[in-house]
Amino acid sequence: MEFGCLFLVSNAERLRELLTFTVSVITTGLFIATAAAKGPSNVGLIVILAIASVAMMSALAIKYKIRRVISLRDTTSSLRLRGINKIIEAQILRPSYANMVILHSASITLIIFLIARLSATNRFGGWPANLDFGPKISKGEISADSNLALTGDMDSFGHFIQGFLACLFSFPAINGIFAKMSVCCRNRGTCIGKDSTGTSFWVKHPNVDILLLLQLLSACMTIYPTYNLIKRLIKDSEYFSRTSYANNMTEWVLGYVLAIGIGWLVSAIVQYKLLSLASLISSTDEEAQLELLKVEGRDIYGFGSAIEYIDESSQRYRRVASTIVTITSNLLLILLSISTLLAGIFYGLTWNYDDSIENFAEDYELVIAFVAVYAAIVIAMLLLCKVFRRTSP
Repeated sequence: MEFGCLFLVSNAERLRELLTFTVSVITTGLFIATAAAKGPSNVGLIVILAIASVAMMSALAIKYKIRRVISLRDTTSSLRLRGINKIIEAQILRPSYANMVILHSASITLIIFLIARLSATNRFGGWPANLDFGPKISKGEISADSNLALTGDMDSFGHFIQGFLACLFSFPAINGIFAKMSVCCRNRGTCIGKDSTGTSFWVKHPNVDILLLLQLLSACMTIYPTYNLIKRLIKDSEYFSRTSYANNMTEWVLGYVLAIGIGWLVSAIVQYKLLSLASLISSTDEEAQLELLKVEGRDIYGFGSAIEYIDESSQRYRRVASTIVTITSNLLLILLSISTLLAGIFYGLTWNYDDSIENFAEDYELVIAFVAVYAAIVIAMLLLCKVFRRTSP
């Protein structure tokens, strides 16, 4: 039984690394293809893909170092550290179930939709490397404004930063660091060292109000995709595939891509720090190792969502705030998921629009294809959550 559990955990670990490696390779490939394109290339796109690629590869390197540190121990010690590492990875630093299933599945689906739209130059014109989606229709007429993404103006930056923050604050490692920094600074301790009480930064009780605020901020940053969809459907539902929805959402998902790279890197660094902290205790005392990672004697670890720190003994306002934030966040994420599905449907319905004809045939095959992509990614994320949860210690 023990070897069977170890086999499943090892497979889950390999699957995580394979997923990270696959996304890293795809991001790096897009960066190389964009930089090497013969025509004009969007500088902002090149910079974003380059930073994301470096961050993802760095996260992989840290993961490899963690595995090496564990494998170099004797058999008993290695097995104990591997179990602790799984707790760190699968319980402490894993994004919430809602974020995994809704936020990330919707964002990945949007990326696929937008890549398909950007690549359809025979139908729409434009130039992919420059994030040019071809002629834009606004209020039923071809607009003089270009259908370009990442143009460098404030609107473009606003769309980008919303996608960046929505994804960045879905990572427990990021939220935990911000929440702990406020506590350490308040106690006049160094931000990444020990505070005046001698408690390590990495296991210091976080500021729960900051955790709630960041959770709500992440969810609020997903409002824009829903707003953008509604706005385009009200103005130009018949020509949806040729509206500025594409370039606006491209800016949002590029912020998401950059945050994925940074979030993975910071999570890997925190994972290494926590494992190193646990290793300071005798390798034969697993309980003592785990106790070292817990927050001030409580049966919770130093990172995680705000709800883990709230119970019946918490202040009433904090319990109420936690309930409101959780409900609001989940509703906003559901709206994001619904808007993504509707975007795929309307892309399919208006894909064959041609400004030279008034009547055009809706492409129901494309509608089915876009809906199938959406469903496949949601199911894949559900299965991944189930696999990781089942193989957690």
